[in-house]
Amino acid sequence: MNIASFILGRNRAQSELTGTLLMVAVTIVAGATVAVFALGVFDGGETTPQSDFDFEFQPDTTEVRVTFTQGDSIEGDQLRFSGAAVEKTSFGGITEWSGSELSAGASATVAVTPDETLRVVWQSDDGESTAILATYDVPDEGPTASIENVFASGDPPGGNGLVRATITFDNAESVFVRVTDTTASGRTSTAQTLTNSGERLTFDLGAPQVVEGEDITITVYRGNSVDGPVLAQRTVPADDN
Repeated sequence: MNIASFILGRNRAQSELTGTLLMVAVTIVAGATVAVFALGVFDGGETTPQSDFDFEFQPDTTEVRVTFTQGDSIEGDQLRFSGAAVEKTSFGGITEWSGSELSAGASATVAVTPDETLRVVWQSDDGESTAILATYDVPDEGPTASIENVFASGDPPGGNGLVRATITFDNAESVFVRVTDTTASGRTSTAQTLTNSGERLTFDLGAPQVVEGEDITITVYRGNSVDGPVLAQRTVPADDN
C-alpha cells in the first residue's frame, strides 16, 4: 500500500466531512435568523403582536380616529403614535388606551398633520425592541363644497322669495348654508344645516319680498354656523318666475 496516498485520501475525506458539517451549521443558523425576523421573536422570546386597526380621517378637526379591530392581545401602554401624529407620541401616552388591554372596538383619536403617514408603534415589555403594527396615509384634502342648479324667484308684490339650490360637499360631516337677499327694506336671510351631500334645498326668504333683479347670495360654511370657514359662495339675480 502506498502510505502517502492513504494519508492524503484520509485527509481529503476529513476535509469533506468538516465542510459538510460547516454547511449544515450555517444553514441552521441562517434558518433561525430568518425565523426571528419573520415571526418577530426578540429578546426574552416576546413576539410582535399581529393586530388590525381601522383609520377614519376627520377633516373638520384634522384628527384620525384609530380603532383596534382584531388580533393578539396588546397592552395600551406598549403603544404610541408616530409620523403624522402631533400628540400621543410616547409609549403609554395614548390616554384612551393607557392602563388597559385593548379589546375589539377600542378607539383613540389623534391630531395629525395632513399628507403624512400615521404609524401605530409597539414596544416590547423590556423596551429593547419596537415594531410598526399599522400605517395610514393622512389625506391632504380639506373640505370642499359647490352650489349648483340655483333657482331664485322674485315673486309679485306681497309674496315671498323662494330660492332653490343643490349643495354638494366632501370631507366634512356637515355644512351650514345661508341665503341672503339685499332689498330696499334692508337685509333678510335664512339658513339651515346640511348633513347629506347632494341634497336640493328650498329657502323661503319671507318678507320683505324678493324683487326681480335683486341679488341672492348663497354661502356655504364648514360646520354648523357662520363661524366656520367659507367653502363656497354664489350670487345670482332673482328672476320674475
